[in-house]
Amino acid sequence: MEGNDLADYGGERYNIVILEPTLVYLDHPARRWRRRKLTTAEIVAQYRINELMGRWIHQQGYAHSIRTGIWGFGEPATFAALIEHIDRLYGRYVFRYEHFDTERDALAALMADGSIHSVYDADEDRLERLWRMRGHRVLQGAAP
Repeated sequence: MEGNDLADYGGERYNIVILEPTLVYLDHPARRWRRRKLTTAEIVAQYRINELMGRWIHQQGYAHSIRTGIWGFGEPATFAALIEHIDRLYGRYVFRYEHFDTERDALAALMADGSIHSVYDADEDRLERLWRMRGHRVLQGAAP
């Protein structure tokens, strides 16, 4: 800090977007009765991308230079396939993709990293249980 310059004070802050159901969501509820197990490509084809949230990530990165990380839970193969598609669309402004086995692992990562500004999630229950003061509710298919 030279000459009362506060521009470099503190670490760079970034946002976290939860992959499902905030950035991608199922177009229709999954059917319970299946004759065969679906492949990863067929599972990924059932998801829709929240384009408004994608535009918001783009706007945050382009206009405000705020980086975004994407966190996900669940099946690792499905997560990897969805991330590959998301990376082609918004990869320029997303700097980190992380998959967690449990929600508690994600909470530990949130508590350990002080540079995370906000967590955006469309799952109302998870928002109340885990993210608390740093969590922001996003409607499914919408943007903050």
